[in-house]
Amino acid sequence: LTWEDKHNICTGLLYLRPSMATFELLARWNLRLTRGFRRLNQGSFNDALRDMGFMVEDVEPTIKVKVLDKDAFPPGFMYFGNEYWQHLSEWQPMRSAVMIHNNYAQKTDNKVHRFRDFDLWYPTLNIENCLAEDARRLRRRMV
Repeated sequence: LTWEDKHNICTGLLYLRPSMATFELLARWNLRLTRGFRRLNQGSFNDALRDMGFMVEDVEPTIKVKVLDKDAFPPGFMYFGNEYWQHLSEWQPMRSAVMIHNNYAQKTDNKVHRFRDFDLWYPTLNIENCLAEDARRLRRRMV
């Protein structure tokens, strides 16, 4: 999970371990999304977490949650900058990003444009070629 702020977890990237608590979280999230709680995806997710005691003062949560490191997995407002988040303009990452969530830009064209502006757009990278190259390297090691 990645933070938006201390009371709002971003749903742009999730790694979930299978457990009863995880299944309960997903069921609560789905219920909120499908039963007209009038919240969008991320809000419904955070409400489901709060239902399970996470981010609630003086309550022992019934689910374990760890948030991904902001330097390795920065949200878009931190990486690209955003006038609404000026208090984070001094953010200096301690490492290279592993994944950048291109949020706070609506529509695909705007996201692509922003990735291009930051030299992060590589649509011709072919995953099959990468996997084939990895397989060739592995075969060479085994010989």
